[in-house]
Parts: sequence; structure tokens; C-alpha cells
Amino acid sequence: MTFRNKCMDALPGSYVVARISGTLIFAMVALIACLFPGYFVTAAEEATNSSRQATVSLNSPLLPPQLTLEEFLPDLSLNPQFPSIVPEDFTALYTAADWQDYQKQFGNVTSGLVSASAGERAAVAEQLLTASVQAGSIGLGRLLALRTFALTYDSSFSSPLAQQSLERYMQLVIDVNNPVQIAPIWTMSHLLASVHATPLQNRQQYAVLAERANVQLTIDFLDAGQLDAANRVVSMLGIHETRAVRANAPLMAEMDIARTLIVQTRQMIEYLDLEYVKVQQGNPDASVPVYLYARFIRDWPQMRSAIMRLWPTGMAAVLDDALEAGTVNTDDAYLAGKLLKEAATALPAGILRDRTMYAALTNYRVFMNDPATQNERINRTLAHVAVQQLYQQGARPQPVVNTLVGLIGPVSTGQPEATQRTASAQRP
Repeated sequence: MTFRNKCMDALPGSYVVARISGTLIFAMVALIACLFPGYFVTAAEEATNSSRQATVSLNSPLLPPQLTLEEFLPDLSLNPQFPSIVPEDFTALYTAADWQDYQKQFGNVTSGLVSASAGERAAVAEQLLTASVQAGSIGLGRLLALRTFALTYDSSFSSPLAQQSLERYMQLVIDVNNPVQIAPIWTMSHLLASVHATPLQNRQQYAVLAERANVQLTIDFLDAGQLDAANRVVSMLGIHETRAVRANAPLMAEMDIARTLIVQTRQMIEYLDLEYVKVQQGNPDASVPVYLYARFIRDWPQMRSAIMRLWPTGMAAVLDDALEAGTVNTDDAYLAGKLLKEAATALPAGILRDRTMYAALTNYRVFMNDPATQNERINRTLAHVAVQQLYQQGARPQPVVNTLVGLIGPVSTGQPEATQRTASAQRP
């Protein structure tokens, strides 16, 4: 079984009790099916519809090209021959120079580990973990920590090293909003919570960490427009919903937020896809929700510019002018708030409507907080009433969900994080 299968599927060793009692459960299900056949027909239909919704790719023109979840998972094979491929527009975990340093120091040592014993792998893993702590760059430290984990996570003899390597990697994560950096945390904690090699008393803590990383990775994918990958990740939240997880009320709330955002985002994209078709057909009114999406959900200046070129005097253009002018003139901020409030009333309930109303609320506040508007009593009264209405209607900003903040932290290694964005790390 490959690592990918281990990571993405439930490990059979974790479900021994379920297999033993399988015969009894089957008999009970058969009895219920005989007594209540309609229940299973309905349940099967719901499960089929849910599965279809979770797996169908949107392929929306309003989303960036959708990437698969596997493109973000680290390579935990025993002796990889090439550096991990990084999706385009995402920063790599390590550079080509880091990979060359790793090969230079440990290439000969790790080449025969596929057939080595657990003790021999542990001995090499200790060297790798020590080198990670002493590494001169963040990228090399990450690479060595991942290599340590790959050699030790499935052995009870060396599980303590695997746990230390995860802790070391988390020290080297400097961007909690980068899915490339967060995916390894989810992968490693998921495996440590699943395999029997991890001591029983430690599995609960890694189950909690896996769920935290899952939520964080879901939010990061949504921020990057990777709805398909986010949907796949969030569907695995229940794998580690153990007693310790259920006892963590803040985490359970964040898990619900992640699930809700997935559903609402999908509904929003499906609605906007229909509006986008109308835009292509020359409907200027349909350009307003697309403009609002490109302004408040996905920062997409190219789409906004295209709409301005098509309808330079349309509603979207008027709104854009008011928003730009409102940054320097509070009277224009009042106008922007009014226009946004009107535009929000035409939107269906959901993320786009909530964010549009919050943007209206923000512009009203700019107007009200300016001392120069103290004498504009009518507009100030109207703005105050509008703010109260927007609050009541559900105006809210994008939720800030950083489940791993406080658990991870960068360690200074004397070398800055690589800023280059590359489609893949170059081969040495």
C-alpha cells in the first residue's frame, strides 16, 4: 500500500473491533431492512446525492484552475529520488539548493533504507533530526524533518522520533495561510493519530491536532480558490472526531464553520456561474454580482477591469468609482455604503450578500467617524439607521479562523524564507 493510500483511506489496523463485530452488525441491519425498507431507500438516495455533490468538480470560470489535494501532500516514501513538485503560484517548502544539500549529506546513507530494519532506520532518522535542528535554512530544516518522519512514523520502536519530527516541522512553519506548509502538519498528525505504532495515550492529542490542521487547511484552500481540494479535506473531518475532539468546544465550532463555508461557497459559485453567462450575453445587471465577487471575495482586478471596459457607465462602474473616491472623501464613502446596501438586497442569502453588506457598513462608518460630517445631520441619521439594519440582516466580515496559531511558530535559522514562486523545485 502506497503512502497516498495510507493517508487518504482509513487504515485497517484502526478498526479491528469493527471487523470482529461485523457479522452481528450485518444481521441487525438485515433485520431493520426487513422491517423498515423505505428508510434505507431514502438514506441511500441522500447518501448518493451527498457523495455526488462532494465529488463533482465545479470547473467554474470564476475559480482558478482547480488542483488536486495530492499535489499538496508531502512525499513520505522512504527514499525519494526527486524533490516534491509544488503547484504553480505556491511557494515551495524548500529550494533546489536545500535538496542538493540533503542529497550531498545523506544521499548515500538513505539509499538502502527500503530494506533496512526499524532500528537501522531509527539510527539514520536521529541523524536527520539533529541535522534539521542545526540546518542553516528553513527549507532544509523542513526537508530533514519530513524525512525523519517518513522513516519512523510506522514503527513503535521509533515513534518518539516521528513525534519529535512533527514538532520540529511545526516550528518551521512561518505562514499559517499557505496550504503547502499546512498540508504536512495535517498529513503527519493524521498518520500519528491512526497508526498503532503511536502510543495509545498520544493518539488523542494527535487526533485533536489533525482536526485543527484539517480546519486550517480547508480555510487556506478556500482563500486560494481551491474549492475542490477544500471539499475533499473537510469531508475527512470526522475521521478523528474522538472524545478529546468533541470535548474541545472551540475546535468543534471551528469545524462547523469550515463545513458551513464549504457549502456556502459552493452555492455562491453556482449562482455566480449563471450570472457570468448572462454577462457574456451582454446583460449589464448581471455584472454587478460578478463585480462584487471580484472585489470582496476574490481580489480579481482583471475581472473588474473587464467589466469597466464593457459598461463604463453601468451600475458596477458607478459603484467602483464611489468605492475608490470613498477612500479620500467621506461623502463618497456614504454614497458607496448606500450603493452597496442597495446591491446587497438583490443578492441571494449567503457569503456574497453578507460580505457586501459588511462593506456597506464599513463605508457608512467611515462617513460617521469623520468629524467633518458632524453637521450633516440627515445623512448621519440615515447612515446610523442603515448600520443598524445591516447588523440585523447579517452583515459580517470574512471569518478569521487560524486554528494552529499558538501551536506553531517560526524558528530563526539565519536564513530568510525563500520568496520565489515556482511550479516545481528544480532537479539538482
